[in-house]
Amino acid sequence: MWDEEPLPMNSGMERCISGCPYFGPEHRYLRLQRACRVALHLVFAACVAALLLTCDRLIADDIRLLENDRSAIEARVQLIEQAEKSLDVTYYIVANDCLSELFVDSLISAAQSGVCVRLIVDAMAQDIEPGSLSRLLAHGVHVREYHPVCVAKPQTWSRRMHDKVLIRDGIEMVVGSRNIEDAHFGISVVKRNYVDLDLYVSGPAVQHACVYYECLWDSCEVADAQPSSGGLLLHRSVTAETGKDSAVVARHLSSPHRSSLYEVMNPEPCSTRRLRLFDGSGDLRPEHEMLSAPAVSFVHDFNGKKSPRAGTTPVLYGILDNAQESIVLQSPYFIPQGELGEILRRAACRGVSVHILTNSLNTTDQVLAYAEFSRVSGKYANMGIHFWEFAGPQCLHAKSFVVDGHITCITSFNFDSRSARLNTELATIVDDEQFAGEVLEAMARNFANADPQGSDGVRLMNSEAFAGVDPARIREFQIARGLSTLTVVPGTRQVFTGTSRFLRGVARLIRRQL
Repeated sequence: MWDEEPLPMNSGMERCISGCPYFGPEHRYLRLQRACRVALHLVFAACVAALLLTCDRLIADDIRLLENDRSAIEARVQLIEQAEKSLDVTYYIVANDCLSELFVDSLISAAQSGVCVRLIVDAMAQDIEPGSLSRLLAHGVHVREYHPVCVAKPQTWSRRMHDKVLIRDGIEMVVGSRNIEDAHFGISVVKRNYVDLDLYVSGPAVQHACVYYECLWDSCEVADAQPSSGGLLLHRSVTAETGKDSAVVARHLSSPHRSSLYEVMNPEPCSTRRLRLFDGSGDLRPEHEMLSAPAVSFVHDFNGKKSPRAGTTPVLYGILDNAQESIVLQSPYFIPQGELGEILRRAACRGVSVHILTNSLNTTDQVLAYAEFSRVSGKYANMGIHFWEFAGPQCLHAKSFVVDGHITCITSFNFDSRSARLNTELATIVDDEQFAGEVLEAMARNFANADPQGSDGVRLMNSEAFAGVDPARIREFQIARGLSTLTVVPGTRQVFTGTSRFLRGVARLIRRQL
């Protein structure tokens, strides 16, 4: 029976088997091809899903809070020394003191190594020594001034550039509230030091800063700086060992702060250096972590021009106006007027918890601004807005806020009428809960060194409120409070809260021309 021949297939059976996908080598090949195609689709879908889950991190910015003075100096030194292609720098003030001259020397060293160095300073606020300016220009550093005083353009006299940023190679930057001056880094021995806050950023947000810098550099708002007539005669010899001006180094070595300042400006080689964080005594303290934040925005005023409809003012005010739970803000010259006052009123009506820290009469360097704050803050305190006055001994200069525990702003914006309507400003917005927590901790240290303001403005006029304040400063405050409603920028109908700094700038400008 096993030897029987197989039964012949009829044509119907052949058609049935040939049409079945499970028979025949050609059908097995098609089945394998189909399985591979399905597998490829699954792999592609998995890759797309993974990309979507990690895309925030792929385009994230690396950020680090620079709270103390030592870390702020080191960050700037590190960027300058590691520059390979370009340094784009803009500051409201580059002073005429120890740190400023070392900063100038560092820019010159970078330019001599082949880096394209560009510096923009405010023509009225900056106080670069004529000899230092001549050395910058002679060594290839490109310097431009914002709104040089021109008799034919009085409308530009009060419109100043308040920017503060240093960009390295278009990939890293430091932004915040510090100017290039001893007092902003805690090493001044001739004036009150400041409490500031800066931010290190590396990532896509830096590209936006680069675009802004190019627009400002090429705009008609800036002009090439001119060397003084006798400036080149002030050029001193440079030592071969350090590359520093020997006269400057000698002067700094005699300073009581020489160990920290000179060490910072002459650190170990870049290959072995890492950004350190120190407290004021130079002792190591726990670092702020380098965080990766996918939502970092660089905000600026367009082409160096102030507009109430675009730029920093509507962006910052918009964030504050959308607060739902809390606003914690610190500013040296907080003046709740106009739109800012309305934002506070609406926040109070929504039940938002608002805590604002600003300088006291004893710590402020702008008595007129404090006088205006004291004149108008009482009515907002009655609405439930909590005002705190910094006790010092330093002067509060940090400008930052945290909204709803996750949106943070580190800025040069003062939250007064000058910043809102006249000065160009910069701001970095970070939407990250962990970073907001770090900033709140830094701000809490300032709030802990502050006194709560009374619930009405009458307290500000009582002598008990000014216990320990210099009587001459109290008299200045009383005069300034009376003048605060009368000091207006001609032709703009805007309150001018920086009269003293404006006049000092005019005096410096006249002195440089003599």
